[in-house]
Amino acid sequence: MHEIMEHFDSKAAETQRHFDVVAKGLNANIQRVAEGHGVLIKKIDGLEIRMDGLETHMDGLETHMDGLETHMGALNRVWKRPR
Repeated sequence: MHEIMEHFDSKAAETQRHFDVVAKGLNANIQRVAEGHGVLIKKIDGLEIRMDGLETHMDGLETHMDGLETHMGALNRVWKRPR
C-alpha cells in the first residue's frame, strides 16, 4: 500500500510539474497576444486620426469646388447674355 501511495505521489508531482510548464508557456503566449493587441490598437488609433484629417481636407475641397461651380455658373450667365 505504501508503494502505491508513493507511486501516486510521484505521478501527482510529475503531473504538477508538467502542468506548471504548460501554464508558463500559455502565460507567455497570452502575454505576446496582449502586447500585439496593444500595438494594433495604437496603429488603428493612428489610422483613425489620419482618416479624420483626410475627411476634414475632403470637406474643404468640396466647399472649394462648390464655390468654383458657383463662379463658373455666374461666368456662363454673363457670357450667354445677348449683347
